[in-house]
Amino acid sequence: MTLNRSWVLAHRPEGAVRASDFAYREEPFDTPALQEGDILVRTRIISCAPTIRNWLNPPERSYRGAIGIGDPVRGMAAVEILASRHARFEPGQWATAVAPGRTMLFCSRIRRPCPSPP
Repeated sequence: MTLNRSWVLAHRPEGAVRASDFAYREEPFDTPALQEGDILVRTRIISCAPTIRNWLNPPERSYRGAIGIGDPVRGMAAVEILASRHARFEPGQWATAVAPGRTMLFCSRIRRPCPSPP
């Protein structure tokens, strides 16, 4: 069984962000059948950029859409393509995406393939 690990927003920070604003979650991940255009990726690196603080705000105070309570914290990520039914992407390629911070996820709109690291 594959585990999907993520850091989720436990509650909205009031003032400075604290570790207690987040919760660690592990959930079973069953790989579903990919449809045309689907991509299965594994997050390898996720950025902890200052813009994430804005996304922790309530929806009316977030310029790009607030992260929901209980949802994974998102950020710019480097992902490895594990399986693909998308014409532009092959298993083994790396890509960048603004993605939820979880181990495994589906994507169908990734910016561009990145060269594989040496």
